[in-house]
Amino acid sequence: MKYFILIVLTSITVSSYSQQVDSLKLAMQDELARSIKELDHKEYGAPFYIAYDVNDYTNTIVSASFGGLINSNQFKQRNINARVLVGDYEFNDESFSADNVEPHYSADDMLLPVDNDYHGIRRSLWSVTDKIFKTAGEVFVAHKQDLKDKKKKISEVPHLKFGKQEAVKITTKSDRITIEKSELESQILSISREFLKYPEISVSSVVLNLYEGKNYFINTEGTDVYEEQTIVTLVMSCAYQNEEGEYFYDQKKYLSKSPKQLFTDTDFSSEVKEMSELVLTLKDAPVFEDSYEGPVIFMESAVPALFSSIIPQFVPKPLEEEDNFYGYSASTSLERKIGKQEFSKSLSLTLKPSLTEYKDMQLLGSYSIDNEGVKPDDEIVLVKKGVVNDLMVSRNYTGKEFQPNGTSSSQGVLHIEIDNTVEGTDDLQQLMLKKINDEDLTYGLIITKFFNDQFFHVKKVLPNGETEYYRNARLMDFDKKSLRKIVAASQEETVTNETNLNSYIAPKAVLIDDVEIEPARIPKPKKKPALVESPLHSIN
Repeated sequence: MKYFILIVLTSITVSSYSQQVDSLKLAMQDELARSIKELDHKEYGAPFYIAYDVNDYTNTIVSASFGGLINSNQFKQRNINARVLVGDYEFNDESFSADNVEPHYSADDMLLPVDNDYHGIRRSLWSVTDKIFKTAGEVFVAHKQDLKDKKKKISEVPHLKFGKQEAVKITTKSDRITIEKSELESQILSISREFLKYPEISVSSVVLNLYEGKNYFINTEGTDVYEEQTIVTLVMSCAYQNEEGEYFYDQKKYLSKSPKQLFTDTDFSSEVKEMSELVLTLKDAPVFEDSYEGPVIFMESAVPALFSSIIPQFVPKPLEEEDNFYGYSASTSLERKIGKQEFSKSLSLTLKPSLTEYKDMQLLGSYSIDNEGVKPDDEIVLVKKGVVNDLMVSRNYTGKEFQPNGTSSSQGVLHIEIDNTVEGTDDLQQLMLKKINDEDLTYGLIITKFFNDQFFHVKKVLPNGETEYYRNARLMDFDKKSLRKIVAASQEETVTNETNLNSYIAPKAVLIDDVEIEPARIPKPKKKPALVESPLHSIN
């Protein structure tokens, strides 16, 4: 049975990095070996599979607003994902859903120490394993009873198998560059002070999250993985509030494997200037009041946002319509569409999990093994020239034509390719203008940034090529059917790394026809702006 348990305990001792690796890994190996050898129960037998996945990391969070430090915190965590299966690879406790069995565990029972106490770690792993084993065993007994009541054999009913895998050995170490929290504070404060140049801005925020982690994965099949990773995320936001209380907002995200590289490579003064000027432009933008259906150009970060919304449909359908294990109904899965033309013939979607760079740009979504211990193929072609070709299959699968392919953790790196291209975004806009004239439309639209279907930046493009920002527009029911109407894309590609560590290689701009945009009905804000102007006006 698969459970994800977040364990947090403040460290009271500090040991060397090598001691941490030795103590934690040794405890995991020893308790795994003991558990698979000794765990047994008269009613449901012994487990056939156990896995420990431990994420040992330090988080540093620094935030500031208008040059003032809001938060500065550093803490250590260890997250454990323990999996214990009862039965066998063909029929086990995960073969069906099991909402009617009360778990034997709670998060408070399963604290994993963050110091290097070998015996303390062993005890925590023992407790986690024992409680999950008992829960898995009771679930398996319930499954067997259900089959008995229905007078069915397991071979006669649809069920999930657990895919057996060859052992994988991976060790990946990174070059870790130490940076003090005080230096991070200094950098974030310096960036945040740039907003002081724009006193009309009502709200500003600069937040940095530095993750320095080590991941350990071992299982009873012999897989043994140790990986190090450093990820720094910086998010800048700002907003203007008008007299009616409505906010106009922009945000920028930056991800890197090194904080020093991030600060060196990015001109944050220019970035703050661009954000602030855009927000102050949006405050004067007219309200979008039309019901529009026609060509729309999606730009830069708006492009991967569109495709990310359909990725969950590449997970195999649940066994039953009411089974919501994957978070959606069976009818949304593309499993029944394999081999069928569901998208534009010019569109191909390929997962490239192991790709770390593309044209000298980092891909932070790359990974060597998923959280089930499966090494993914270098390329997994989900869509080829509009035809659904493959799915993202976990180790829980139905045993039909699909096999586990190492995509249980996430999509990782998605390469979006469109065959019909023009040289640049200006050429794409000219193509849209032609469609406007051919269809007797009064304007076209460009979505320059996409936050969600009711919050994005949009421009009207008039037949003479002039553009103007509008506000309060809503994107209507965009789904895979909309992606059948891709007209063209720019030849230039961009790399987008999202904070959920998915990466996208995508055209810089994509033109799609017959997109529906409606006015957004935004409730009248209750919070009114300040009665007197900001004191920041006096310092500029």
